[in-house]
Amino acid sequence: MASVKYFPLSSRSPSTGVKQPKEIASFSRNIKQEYENNDSCLSYYYFPDQEVEKPANVDLSHGFQKFKKMDETKDGDLDGLLKAIIAYEKKYNAVIPKIDIITFRGLMRKILTIPYGNESFDFNLLCFDNQLFIKSDKESDMKRNELEQKRMQKRINKSHGKKISNLSEKFVYSGYKFETLTTLNKPWSKCSRDEIEKRYKKEVNNIEQYAVVVKTGIGKNKMLLCGEVDCVFDYKPQASDFDEDNPLTHYVELKTSKTINDISAYNTFRKKLFKAWAQCFLIGIPKIIYGFRDDQLKLKAVEMFKTEDVPVLIKADPQERGNQISCIDAIKWYGAAIEWIWANIDVKNEKTVWRLSYNFENKTFSLRELPEEKSSEIINNYEILTKEFVDWRLQLRSNQN
Repeated sequence: MASVKYFPLSSRSPSTGVKQPKEIASFSRNIKQEYENNDSCLSYYYFPDQEVEKPANVDLSHGFQKFKKMDETKDGDLDGLLKAIIAYEKKYNAVIPKIDIITFRGLMRKILTIPYGNESFDFNLLCFDNQLFIKSDKESDMKRNELEQKRMQKRINKSHGKKISNLSEKFVYSGYKFETLTTLNKPWSKCSRDEIEKRYKKEVNNIEQYAVVVKTGIGKNKMLLCGEVDCVFDYKPQASDFDEDNPLTHYVELKTSKTINDISAYNTFRKKLFKAWAQCFLIGIPKIIYGFRDDQLKLKAVEMFKTEDVPVLIKADPQERGNQISCIDAIKWYGAAIEWIWANIDVKNEKTVWRLSYNFENKTFSLRELPEEKSSEIINNYEILTKEFVDWRLQLRSNQN
């Protein structure tokens, strides 16, 4: 059995050199769970301040029974990202150059927030064409999600003094409902009054999605990260204008959180805002808009935060217990962790799958080779890379020979 390598959680890189994210592609996932290389699922922010004062409009649990959920067995697949890469590479008839690591922004966010977070994870890593592809292990994810739902429901029942069915699912739903309430599917100026006013009754789903693909990196490692974009704040420039008008500066991250009524609630929010900062920082999104709700899932306030201001806002512990959150420290950890992963992977080996794990309870960050049989199963079943993508890259190889 292959040995397990451990990386000390105290490790830090001396540098915080992060490459400025640059958008190179985008795509949509439609209601049929199909991926399209277009902006059809791009949303536009619209929520005037006075709308919070309308009681009928701010129930974030409304429509829960009609919620259309993404198939969990398909969520987290690299399909959309890989299709976008193929489309990009077809323009140049070559492998996208100067990229070491290709993955989702959400996975890198989990690594970045380890110093101040509590999320265990298991990622599968596969090398192909001298590039490292990283995908979350679906089986582990589903087990953790199920366990977290049970824990959340237990906490809710305890706080209410009785069993309340589906409330944990409603809390999750409220985030998607907030996104639906605060966005339009086209610019406000192009929407009819009916389209604007009826968005409160619009059925909610977590299937439709808009995502961008950005070039970025840290230290010596260059990355291609894919991240969902909730909406644009004003407009998205034409691709021909990207050099003068960076599209990333127009995007917004939408979040929900419980209203802050005491120090304990504030400390909880600090941790949530840290995670939101990490999400936005990794792909260059400059704004985070929070909807604050009460225990009955009624929207009480909406507030905007600039991503660049968050490190100062969350650093100090108001209870002075020494529980500081340092974004700079997190970046130094992130740089060291990525460098260690890259150094311990054989990028020429396309027949082995590695397992990268973080165990919060045991405080261990580890890397190991999966057994040959398991690696072959993952590769041959196209659990990380799609057949379409593998065939495309093999075609490129044959063209170059």
